[in-house]
Amino acid sequence: MMTDAERYHSFNSVKQSTNVLVSQWQKRWLTGFKYDASTIEFFPPKPFINLSSMQQAALLKNIRYVHHAVLASVFQMTPENKKVPFDVVDNLILEQLNHYNRKLGLCIYASALLYCLLREEFALDNKHLKYVQGFARTKPSKNYKLPSTGEGSDLMHTLHAFVLYQNSVIDTSTIQLEKYLDFSLKPPFVLGEQGYKEETFTYHGFKEYPQTPLKYAKTLLKK
Repeated sequence: MMTDAERYHSFNSVKQSTNVLVSQWQKRWLTGFKYDASTIEFFPPKPFINLSSMQQAALLKNIRYVHHAVLASVFQMTPENKKVPFDVVDNLILEQLNHYNRKLGLCIYASALLYCLLREEFALDNKHLKYVQGFARTKPSKNYKLPSTGEGSDLMHTLHAFVLYQNSVIDTSTIQLEKYLDFSLKPPFVLGEQGYKEETFTYHGFKEYPQTPLKYAKTLLKK
């Protein structure tokens, strides 16, 4: 775990890099309000509080489905001989994920989809459910080189979307962060404290209005 001093440094270094990223969110994607880099929130690892067995089951069921869909989309973007069939994923969902994957926004639709699915779970309290658009701050492995320069980098700040429940992070698309690392993330998702490797990556962002993830779903259904 990071110390409070390290977290403070992490937060400030993110603020120095967010103006361009905020502009990208406002220009390329749906936002419910004007983002201000000075108000970005940092979401550290945080356990869930008093989840019932039904709530845990509802979270895990939907997380596994969306994560499976993310993997299906990622594998479909690889050469033909590496494609793997994922029969449990609905064709429409996979088409939508592929659409966003081509636009470099796989995590956005995956998180919007997860948010919409969790909203329909009667065991969960929607007051505690949030969709967040922001950034992942990743400390790359020493072997990682920037494609543009061929040089290494101390930190990577990349657009990222995720979900909160009880203000704890849920992320089904951590596979997107693995390209900066020389190891696989296990478990391959973040669920509260589980899978959140604060020494390697952290989450920062803006809690969106409920209408924003719903708009992503409606936009794609019209295509």
